[in-house]
Amino acid sequence: MGGACGFGNLITNGYGTDTAALSSTLFNNGFACGTCYQIRCTRAKQCYNTFTTVTATNLCPPNWSKDSNAGGWCNPPRVHFDMSKPAFMKIADWKAGIVPVYYRRNGGVRFSFQGNGYWLLVYVMNIGGGETEAQDIKSSRLLDLLIRDYTFKSLNSHFYHTGLIHKVNLPANFSGIRVNTVRFRCGSLKRYGAQVKEFHLDIGVSVHPCVERVMVVSQNLGHNWSSIYYANYDLSGYQLVSPVLGLLAYNAGTDVNFSNPFELGIHAGEKPITIDFRNLTKMNYNNGSGSLMPLCASFEGDGKLSLAKQASPYVCVARRNGHFGLVVEKPFPVVQLRKRESPWKVAVGSSIGASLGAFLLGLLLVAMFVRVKKRSRMEELERRAYEEEALQVSMVGHVRAPTASVTRTMPTLEHEYKPPPH
Repeated sequence: MGGACGFGNLITNGYGTDTAALSSTLFNNGFACGTCYQIRCTRAKQCYNTFTTVTATNLCPPNWSKDSNAGGWCNPPRVHFDMSKPAFMKIADWKAGIVPVYYRRNGGVRFSFQGNGYWLLVYVMNIGGGETEAQDIKSSRLLDLLIRDYTFKSLNSHFYHTGLIHKVNLPANFSGIRVNTVRFRCGSLKRYGAQVKEFHLDIGVSVHPCVERVMVVSQNLGHNWSSIYYANYDLSGYQLVSPVLGLLAYNAGTDVNFSNPFELGIHAGEKPITIDFRNLTKMNYNNGSGSLMPLCASFEGDGKLSLAKQASPYVCVARRNGHFGLVVEKPFPVVQLRKRESPWKVAVGSSIGASLGAFLLGLLLVAMFVRVKKRSRMEELERRAYEEEALQVSMVGHVRAPTASVTRTMPTLEHEYKPPPH
């Protein structure tokens, strides 16, 4: 079956038997599900001179009761593939058990089409060349985890001095998000405070638990990515007028494995943490009567939304780290009310209208009658002209008979005929 990745029946879903469970270092909290790896055995007498391609479909959990070199093969930070028997037998003798391998990620996309004549669904099941995280992100918590991972990858590839703010470069699919990070010593942060972009941490701020070094991350999600919070929090009746800003902290000590960072809490001392939105919103501040007053929204980790008044125009305060934004109430639609007319005016107007309508209807009926009468007269004349002959009719007894005038000609006798002169 699909195991921790939830792919279901691997045979019927097209993955086959060339699959593997990954150690937690490779599994990456599930983002490596569906990734394809090309694997070849090396430096062992049981190796075959071949390679195979497997799909990550499960997690190989760590075994903390055993050493990573003696049974705890999936313990971090070890990279390990727990391959299926058919896949393993393509690269080495099954009896070998554990063998060293070369591996690399392999390209390819597995997907299927579903739908009908009106809609089409492209179901992406795995991306061999990269994680599936870029397909769709609708969870604010998932977005925080992705930003955290890219922040620590940036930390691993560059040496950042303590107390200096550095910009984190995100992939192109996270366009619009601005992330900055800075490392502090826990004690120094409490003694001196800090300014991290739009967040001001005053003297006395504390970190729990207090580790050797703290990685403070500020997020500006921009207006596009801030819309995720509409789906994760009950913002009915309100709308965001600023991007959502986030303040998070993680352990960043030199003795900590960066592949497994954990979140820390930032708590204000006597003075609260301030969040400055003055350069992030285009709304005109107006505290006059009937105007829209922005409210400070705090997006809690348990899915609750807290609203409070601003400390000053476009400035909010908080007692701990989290995500914050400015919201205003949505204006109600304006309904135009018509003035009620006097009853006697309505009665008079109705009477006049009815009389005018009856008069026009009468004229229409008269015109139709005249037209029909005229048409009937013309048809009668045409019928008479067609049926009667141009003869006079006289009564002969009780019978009507046509009569005509008779003209007789005088005959010419032959002996009196004279030929015409030539």
